[in-house]
Amino acid sequence: MKIVYYEKGEIPVVVGASNLNSSLTIEQIKSEGEKKSKELARLLGREIGFLMDMNGKLDATLGE
Repeated sequence: MKIVYYEKGEIPVVVGASNLNSSLTIEQIKSEGEKKSKELARLLGREIGFLMDMNGKLDATLGE
């Protein structure tokens, strides 16, 4: 499982990804995604969102 980080805008651009431990809860995943997306936003100076990538598919939007 991964969290995929993307730049929000007309055309979403993937800017990074994190591998996750499969034993994390949805709330822990959301918290980790929010923390890292804020850090990336600060570094890049852009609005960053995140998605949970389950088994290679971008299934669930968590960061909105």
